Amino acid sequence: MISKSIKYYLKISAFLWVFGQFSFGQVQMVNTSGTNFSFVGSPILTLDDVSLINEGTITSDQETYNFVGESATVDHFLNGASGFEIYTLSIDKSSNGISVLTNLTINNQIDFVNGTIELDGADIEMNGANLNNESETSRILGNPGSVFTTLDLNAPSAVNPSNLGFEFEGETDLGTTGIVRSHGIITLGANESIERQIEISATNDEIIILKFFYLDAELNGIDENE
Repeated sequence: MISKSIKYYLKISAFLWVFGQFSFGQVQMVNTSGTNFSFVGSPILTLDDVSLINEGTITSDQETYNFVGESATVDHFLNGASGFEIYTLSIDKSSNGISVLTNLTINNQIDFVNGTIELDGADIEMNGANLNNESETSRILGNPGSVFTTLDLNAPSAVNPSNLGFEFEGETDLGTTGIVRSHGIITLGANESIERQIEISATNDEIIILKFFYLDAELNGIDENE
């Protein structure tokens, strides 16, 4: 069963220009190869227990992909050979979450309300964007895959790039710096890591103060006091 409402849209041949907002429920929404889908302005695309597949071209503006729903039996996903460039991604799913099976570029923010974003062989690039309100029950997880950003860090003062969970403090310049966060478990002998790793690469090798943040849900049964 499809439940949908559409406001303020114009369809011309293989082009769909979205001005207002629309929603789909309990379906897979597919942008097929050769189809051009363009957002205009700040529309809201509400996906109620919907999976989204992109095999064509989607042009981003200042749109919001709003994932909602209550399905406890179906794992919904983002997939497709073309990937996605998204301004704002919001997740508010009372059961489960969404799986990411194709690469994403986020230009503004990911807003966590309820539900998780599980990486399944895909990477999320935070292009000057932030993770907002990650919590024990609403967060990025999954392996393989990563969430990453690249920026210039010059005499950073308590800078946590993209809110990935690694804070830089220092009077020196690191230059162009890449931060990659992943969520697998590293095993060294009889010991295992928590479910969060950070990899840093910088143009300049300088001394700087670093702070590492994580969630209790990522502890992998490890006692913090040990």
